[in-house]
Amino acid sequence: MSQLKVVFIDDDMLMLNALLRVAKRLRPQWDFVLCDQPSRWLEFCGDGKELSADVVVSDYVMPGINGNQILQQASHKLPMAIRVLLTADASSEVFQQLESYGHFVFSKPFREADLEHLFNCAERLQKLPFTLEDRRRVGRINQLPIMPQLVMQLRQLLAEPDSDLSDCAELVVHDPVVSGKLIQSANSALLGYSRQTSSLQEAITRLGAKLTEAIITTLLIGEDIRHRLPASVHSHINDQAFIHANYCRRLAQYAGMSVAQRDMLFSAALLSAIGQLLLETLKLTSAEELPESRSDFEDATLLSAYILTLWGYPQAFCQILMMQDLPTNEDSEEGKMAFMLFLAKRLMLDGAKATDVLQAMIETKDVAEGFRRLSDELGY
Repeated sequence: MSQLKVVFIDDDMLMLNALLRVAKRLRPQWDFVLCDQPSRWLEFCGDGKELSADVVVSDYVMPGINGNQILQQASHKLPMAIRVLLTADASSEVFQQLESYGHFVFSKPFREADLEHLFNCAERLQKLPFTLEDRRRVGRINQLPIMPQLVMQLRQLLAEPDSDLSDCAELVVHDPVVSGKLIQSANSALLGYSRQTSSLQEAITRLGAKLTEAIITTLLIGEDIRHRLPASVHSHINDQAFIHANYCRRLAQYAGMSVAQRDMLFSAALLSAIGQLLLETLKLTSAEELPESRSDFEDATLLSAYILTLWGYPQAFCQILMMQDLPTNEDSEEGKMAFMLFLAKRLMLDGAKATDVLQAMIETKDVAEGFRRLSDELGY
């Protein structure tokens, strides 16, 4: 793995040394810079040379300048760097007050697991097939959403060895909007259940952990962006994402794919809406931040992959998501799953008129059979 450069900014040298000790243990080959003079942080990034940093980590409360201001500067001076805010108060109220210049917000005292997660994300961003200009443009966007707190709590819960889906229900039940959407999703005819349920726990059991996480993530990000978009646009994107996700899951089921593969396709389709929602807000507010020379769909998948990589989603998941806008070869599992995302999207967008053309593109028998059965189910 290539050597990356991380800049830690805090007026407390003890905190900086603590960060350095843990960081050096996790990535001994990386270059770590400590800055205890926040107002002069850019000088520490250049050392008399061109400014450079792959990750900028700043405390929030400091004399003369706060962490939001530093990360705002970093978004312009070092647009390809991951921007991280450290705060001693990580309550939901504080999260809402913070301006969205950071890709991550970590609480103080920091945890080693937070740094490991951050460093993994930085490494994986280097592997994404973005041009340098792509990285600069996406990095300049100041409205990238932070992973919702409820999703972080859900992931932490599922990582515990003794947890089960009933624990998820206990966590989610405190948010009535999320609970209602999960029950609605679990009752969708496209999921294949004939009996309706009004039980949150049964809904989560039907959906499973991965689908539950994807639905909650899309819903909460949509709620965060809702005030920036016309209601009709917001609703249209969310509805299309859910239709796309359900088409993917049914197509995979009919093609004989495993439950894990079906869930992966459902999640990839649904979470693609994050990039589309953000893209639409940028069209209304900051056109100069948009990537150039791409279609809207390619822009959206690029943004989705970038955000989900920042959030620690697996590399294979993000790669499949990025490949969904063009037909791919079916000679590998990754290619086949990306192709199924493509088929379901085109069927969702173009309807019955696209079935013959799409059917002719399919090379493998299992996908052809799955597509035929899905088309028949939809009456196409």
